[in-house]
Amino acid sequence: MLLPFEVHSGLLNGLSKLTKAVKDTDINVPISKVDMPEEFKGLTTETIKMDANGNLVVIHADGSRTPLQLFNKANNSNKVLIISEYDLPQNLKTLDTIPKKIPLFIKDKANKLYEIKRDGGYKLKFKNLEIKVSDKETLRDAFWFLKKPSHKKHPRLIQLTNSNEELAIKQYRHNPGIEKADISHLMNTISRMTNQSLILAAKVKNGRLYTDNSEVSIKMSEIKKVAVENDLQLTIISSDNTHKALSNISRKVKSEYKDGKIQYQTNAEFLNKIAEASETKLIEISVTERVDSQLVVQWINREHELLAEKYSSPQIKTIPFHVTLHSISIIQPDRERQKELDARIIENVNSWLQFYIISSTVLGFIAIGTSWRLWKKIWQPEKPLDSRWNVSYYLLLILHRLIFLILHLPLLGLFSFIWMVIYMSYRIINYSLIIPIVWITCALRSMVRRIASQG
Repeated sequence: MLLPFEVHSGLLNGLSKLTKAVKDTDINVPISKVDMPEEFKGLTTETIKMDANGNLVVIHADGSRTPLQLFNKANNSNKVLIISEYDLPQNLKTLDTIPKKIPLFIKDKANKLYEIKRDGGYKLKFKNLEIKVSDKETLRDAFWFLKKPSHKKHPRLIQLTNSNEELAIKQYRHNPGIEKADISHLMNTISRMTNQSLILAAKVKNGRLYTDNSEVSIKMSEIKKVAVENDLQLTIISSDNTHKALSNISRKVKSEYKDGKIQYQTNAEFLNKIAEASETKLIEISVTERVDSQLVVQWINREHELLAEKYSSPQIKTIPFHVTLHSISIIQPDRERQKELDARIIENVNSWLQFYIISSTVLGFIAIGTSWRLWKKIWQPEKPLDSRWNVSYYLLLILHRLIFLILHLPLLGLFSFIWMVIYMSYRIINYSLIIPIVWITCALRSMVRRIASQG
């Protein structure tokens, strides 16, 4: 039996309000609460936005707006401009119309600011970290990469060895310690992993990965290919001393624990730790490639040879972490792919399929009467003449109901809802429009006949 129209309206209205409430939770942090870098504190912060005509306008603290051309004519030496990623112009050269003396930042939905440098090309800067960009899309990619948690899942720290130790496919209890994996078995093992976060330390020479004390190697291109196919977030650290490199990271992961949970930092903060430890105090990273819905970001320690020579003396007992590093490569799903992965409830099932099953089940319950009638037309167990002690009949009846709940509603509930909407629409149109028109038409015909017969 169909539910009353008011019930369906109320349920749909409730669902729409719930969806809106979820969307409204994703709000921007007010300008007054942003974490401004020390060198810019004390300057007046204002927002720059793109208007409906595609022109940049400056929005002041009191809500008033000034076109960028007029803003540039005034004395703005004490101003800082903040732009949202959604207000970025299609052509980054438009940003050159903003005087270079005015600092320009892009703000994420937390309280972090990333400076857009415009001297001799475009760079996105976060503290001691810079990433080169060329257009709007690479800028958005770089911004997304920097603000993304460095390891959304518990990272597994893996050191390549020749010890014949095989790596477990899954780590059911997180251990921030170092796992050892035999280099000859590595490809076979990670090819069976999906959607995991791995930090792999090895010596990288001529595009191949080696252990600390062996000539056995695997191709870096092959391990990248597996990471792409299995949606792995893979960080490859090229180091002279892989155990020392992983030990440093392990201590950092342990220090991030708070109240039994790990407090994940962003990619920007993760790489900035290396920049702070380095002697140049500034490192540049670059997006080296973007293929098959994957982003590959790399940092190369161009001063490694100079630093290694500086710390080569036997009198130096402690070698800083950054000195042992040659490069860091991060292979991970890009923006769109990561969005799809994050939307999943069950890891290995596509989000669109999960969305269909959930929405079909919900809509099938809304149209429960229609769903049940359609299911009985598909399959209805025949009732035997004497069903009082017929155990098989009752078992079949239970199976009939279970299949309805487990299979029919998730797969065909949506079609039941569509059929219910069509049927209800037909009834509304039929009773509110067609039947009154037919009745009025018949009444007019009979009236005309009576008048004609009287005449």
